[in-house]
Amino acid sequence: MILEIVKRLLYLLGVLIGVSLFTYIVMSSADSRASFAEMGSPIPFFSGYFAWLRDIFFSEGAGFGAGRGGYSSRAALLYFNRIIPGTIRLASASLVLVIAFSIPLGILSAFNKDGIFDYGIRALSFIGASIPNYILAIILMFGFAVKLRWFPVMGSAEPRSFVLPLCSLSLPLISRYMRHIRAATLEELSQDYVIGAIARGVRQWRVMLYHVFPNILPSILSFLVASIGHLLGGVVIIETIFAWRGIGVLVVPAIRQQDIPVIQAYVLWMAIFYIVFSVVIDTISQLLVRQTRRKKAV
Repeated sequence: MILEIVKRLLYLLGVLIGVSLFTYIVMSSADSRASFAEMGSPIPFFSGYFAWLRDIFFSEGAGFGAGRGGYSSRAALLYFNRIIPGTIRLASASLVLVIAFSIPLGILSAFNKDGIFDYGIRALSFIGASIPNYILAIILMFGFAVKLRWFPVMGSAEPRSFVLPLCSLSLPLISRYMRHIRAATLEELSQDYVIGAIARGVRQWRVMLYHVFPNILPSILSFLVASIGHLLGGVVIIETIFAWRGIGVLVVPAIRQQDIPVIQAYVLWMAIFYIVFSVVIDTISQLLVRQTRRKKAV
């Protein structure tokens, strides 16, 4: 187990280096201020790369220089450090909401297959998964903020302003998760050991808690990793629509203005977050699969 964790950490380090190198090549090529006249020579290229990393993480240097928005690479990263807690708070709350609702609803829908509850959940999940989060955000803003005036239209100054961005980000993901969890649960319920346990009179909640759920958990975690990119991309759009204090209000104008340092900082932050999250969840999933196999072998 320890050796596997060490391998995962080395893999994580290698991927992060690769992402930073790719970011440096692409973004510096798009930055007219960067001097790459000698890019054919490997020594100036790697010297520039390591200098760029030093400027971003350790020094007060300007990296490739101030962007059109007035930021340097270092200043952009420091500013991200100040505003990213708002993004993390919104994304984390959305993830908790998705897990809290999608897992029980998906499992209950599978246990009541072809019942009224199942049909209702399937209809709602189909509608929710069909609506893009930015369209849903506009609908919720118009209905609950403009017409009913229950929540503020924009901003993040008061607790009520958290509701609409959270719902806009979470509801499409909840719909997708419910469909996936329902399908995974139905597949597990069709296994012989589950049919045999129910036939012997074992209560359904015990079958679910001690047999079905541990076996579908790796599948849920894998789907969670696959959806984290959608969550990270969606949070930027939602923050922009609701003027939420997060990376969205900085990144979208930077993309329009081609502000290279800000885009660099955004790419590095999102890549680091996504890769670390993916490796951690994948490691937990692999450990759960091994533990499940050992229990079956015993």
